[in-house]
This record gives sequence, structure tokens and C-alpha cells, in this order.
Amino acid sequence: MGQRPTERAGRGRLPEGAQLVGWRRWHLAANHRPMLPFEDRRLMTAPAVRVFRGISRAWEMSFREELGVVGLPRPVWSSCARDRAPVLPAEALMRIVLVARVFEAVNVLFPPERADAWMRSPNSARIFGGQSALDLMVGEGRTGIRAVRMYLLGEIYG
Repeated sequence: MGQRPTERAGRGRLPEGAQLVGWRRWHLAANHRPMLPFEDRRLMTAPAVRVFRGISRAWEMSFREELGVVGLPRPVWSSCARDRAPVLPAEALMRIVLVARVFEAVNVLFPPERADAWMRSPNSARIFGGQSALDLMVGEGRTGIRAVRMYLLGEIYG
């Protein structure tokens, strides 16, 4: 039987709540933005912020990089970082879910120390254009996060 990501190989780096964040149903509005009912977003916000902050520490992300990945204004993310999280918009929650999936995929491919370093290492693969996976995610937002995840899934499943 497969182990859950929070239990795998004693890593324990994804805080509790990661399952809640990753398994909610998403709906798309007419403009293709993710939608979630307010109550679901309220329930997901605190675990999502904990999960993202744990990943951010593992990848040694700066505050500016965090802003680029979650796509929130500085004051909103500042309050989240101080554990006074407002109810996050569905777009930010979707990005956090995708980052958690990237974290899981890179940790399937590499041992823990190498996985974290890989996120910051320049990559010669065509989609990265010589920049790191983290740089692509920060610069391109949700599109970049999805591209990194698809690249990693391609490496896993061939």
C-alpha cells in the first residue's frame, strides 16, 4: 500500500491539513478562475497557509518569492504569514494546492536534501530555459506551477 505524503519515509514536512487542502472539489467560473464556496475557503485557509509555509521553509523561499507564487498582495500575505489569515481567494488556494503537488512530485524523484536543492538549481530542460523550477513558478504564477508539475510527472511516469 502507498503511504500518504505526510507519512512517507519519515519526512513529516507537510503539516496536517494537507489532505484537506488537496482533496476539495474545484469549480471553474465562466472566466476559468477556480471557485469555492466561502465556507470551504474558510475551512481550507489555515491548513493551506501552514502547508505552504512549510514548503516555503523547505525551499528557503524569500517573502518576495512567496508573493509571486501565491499571487496575493503584500498586505494580505503578510497577515497570513503572521497567522492572522483572512479567508483566501480560490485562486491563491488553487496555487497552494499545486505547489503541494509539486513538492510531492519532486520528493518522489529525489531524496529530501536533493529535492529541495533541485527547486533552486538552474535547469537545462526546454521549459525552464536555464532558470530554476522555483524561478519559473514565481515568474509565471499558476501557469509556471502547472508546467513544473507536468514536467515532474513526466519524469516520474516517463
